[in-house]
Amino acid sequence: MGPYHRLDLNVSRYFRFETWALTTFLSVNNLLNTRNQREVLYRADYRSYDFDFFQLRSIYFGLVWQCNR
Repeated sequence: MGPYHRLDLNVSRYFRFETWALTTFLSVNNLLNTRNQREVLYRADYRSYDFDFFQLRSIYFGLVWQCNR
């Protein structure tokens, strides 16, 4: 199996105001979208094989709003 390569990016920012606050975030996993081999899949006769791969790039983002009374 080949080498495993992965680059992730996580960014967050906290904003504070008088009566409320806001936290924003962004996360990108496997930023380079590399195909990392997870396991070898053999044919029934074991003469040939293929690979199963880990998940490719995933992105999620969001915000949290907080009231400060």
